[in-house]
Parts: sequence; C-alpha cells; structure tokens
Amino acid sequence: EYKGSIDIKHFVEVLSDNLDKVKGAITKPLNGLKVAVHPGCHYMRPAEWMESDDPMRPTTLKKLVEASGATVVDYGEEILCCGSAVTNAYEEHGFANLKIKMDAIKKSGADVIIVNCPACYQQFDTRQRDLGKNYETDYDIPVMYITELYALAMGFTPDEIGLKFHRTRVKSTLDILGL
Repeated sequence: EYKGSIDIKHFVEVLSDNLDKVKGAITKPLNGLKVAVHPGCHYMRPAEWMESDDPMRPTTLKKLVEASGATVVDYGEEILCCGSAVTNAYEEHGFANLKIKMDAIKKSGADVIIVNCPACYQQFDTRQRDLGKNYETDYDIPVMYITELYALAMGFTPDEIGLKFHRTRVKSTLDILGL
C-alpha cells in the first residue's frame, strides 16, 4: 500500500539539486558552445503546481547548461511556448510560435537548442525543417536534450548517445566541440 512518502521530482530538479556531483563528472567541458535554452512550459507551468522554476524568469536550465562549460545566449523569446501543445490541432498557431522562437534563436547565433521536454524536442527537431520550407528560411539549428549535452561533457561519443538519429543534424555542433 502506498503511503505517500515518496518525493517525486522532475529530472531537471534532480540534476540541479546535485549540481556539484554533475560538475565533478564533467571531463570534457563544452567551452565555446553557444546554447539557446528552452525550459518548456510543461516544466514550469502552472507554477503553483509545478513549483520548479520562476516561469517568467527561469534560471535552472541555464545553470545546468553553464555547468557543462557551454555559454547560454539570450534570445528574448525564452519563455514563449514552442507551440507543440497546439500544433496538432491548429498547425498554423503552433508554427507561428515556433517561427517567433526560431527567428530569435537564429538571430542570437546559438549553435544548439537545449530542451528538457520531449514535446518541445519534437517541435524543434521535427518541425524546424517544415517551418523552413514554409517560410523559405534555413534554420538548421541542432536540438538536444540537456542529458545529451551532459553526456558529451562527460566524455560519451555522439554514437554512444544516438545523436545520428536526430532529424536536424548535429554535425555543426560536434565540429565546434571537435567531436
């Protein structure tokens, strides 16, 4: 019988709570990599239930990225929803949000987009190409989970973590890192 004694946490919170251990495991700092962070709505909202990060000024994912040695770039649309939640029902609305975000990220000069949510990952990685075709814009910005970023910083190879299966190719990011 469950007594309610387990404290359930989001994996980002677990990483944040153990940041010193995470930093200690990094063997290949990702110096020189410019990262656009997308914390994701499902991680922060509704704030009164999630109790994870300030939904208007999120910092946790940024701190996690910085711990890898990478540099977080500001792009002005960080807290805007990627549009994943509405894309299936109202594709034009989902694409509108994604376009605003992708235009801002591209302008920032980010080498990669880091996410912590599978829905956001799918929106950025899968729909980025469609967005580019619809608006005749080449985005081609790789997308990775924070856990994949950490795996690289901890010495795992791109093949070991399956980066070849990403739809938006990560070669440009790997070239920056000398991998």
